[in-house]
Amino acid sequence: MQEDRNLFLTFLNDNIGRMNANSMNCKTLMAALNAGLMALCITNDTESVLWIAMGLTALLYFLDCYYLMLEKNFRGIEKHVIKLAEVDLNKNVLFNFNANKVIGKYTSIKNFMKSLYSPSTLYVYLAVEIALYVTLKLL
Repeated sequence: MQEDRNLFLTFLNDNIGRMNANSMNCKTLMAALNAGLMALCITNDTESVLWIAMGLTALLYFLDCYYLMLEKNFRGIEKHVIKLAEVDLNKNVLFNFNANKVIGKYTSIKNFMKSLYSPSTLYVYLAVEIALYVTLKLL
């Protein structure tokens, strides 16, 4: 049973790392898309491209928050499994990645709301949205 527990914790850590990488990829994609769209907007003097950039930034913000929520859910499952005594472990707990069943029904919603106001998402995307808006007003 200890081997199963260690294997499950390894799976969880791999998923946590993957969610972290996906979150970083959202920020990288947002920066690349906005740089290209701002350059296109400035060379063509069209405001509609900046509105598209603002929409894409908002979409990537919510996607980034979703990945952060999943990361927090996996961390909650990991804490739950670590707390359980060896006797309490069973196959229903191990290898169950459904956060609603393991750590509570409303935990995912709570984690998503926390990720909306997380400094790693809110300040980054808000700064980009403000920069796009200022660029829009300067054209």
